[in-house]
Amino acid sequence: MRALIGLLLLTTTPALAFETVPREPGALGLGIGGGTRTSGISAKYTVDKAFSVQGVAGSDFGRYRNHGGTLAVSVDAIFEMPPLHNDKHIELAWAAGVGPYMAVGDNFWFGASGVLGLQLHIQPVPLEFTLEWRPSLELVGPRPDGRTHGFYPLGLGGHIRWWFKP
Repeated sequence: MRALIGLLLLTTTPALAFETVPREPGALGLGIGGGTRTSGISAKYTVDKAFSVQGVAGSDFGRYRNHGGTLAVSVDAIFEMPPLHNDKHIELAWAAGVGPYMAVGDNFWFGASGVLGLQLHIQPVPLEFTLEWRPSLELVGPRPDGRTHGFYPLGLGGHIRWWFKP
């Protein structure tokens, strides 16, 4: 974990002018986080002020952890909504989106999730904290009750990301 944070700081050192903000087109946020069934490296790219793409790649430390070294990926299309609060110190914003996820271990899982997120951007430094509600529909994959699909309304995710312009 310390190595990841050190790597993030080293690769973003030229961009530490503290002028990059998460909703600026072309901005990239890197950090740690969790998507649907995925925990690990989190990335978000701002396409324009109203649209971003985010992804998480890593492992599943929750439901699939007992299925042999599960690798997981989630990708989301995020529609950025108008900020709830914005001043020179903080921005409180929200976003909604949707995207697929998959996990591969002893078995294969695939599904889609919705995203409703609350984002706190600290303006003096390019840092973002995000909390997300992520209801999901699992389309493929074994479940403890023997079914191969199911709806999970209570999924949560979150991210901490450092923003810069590549």
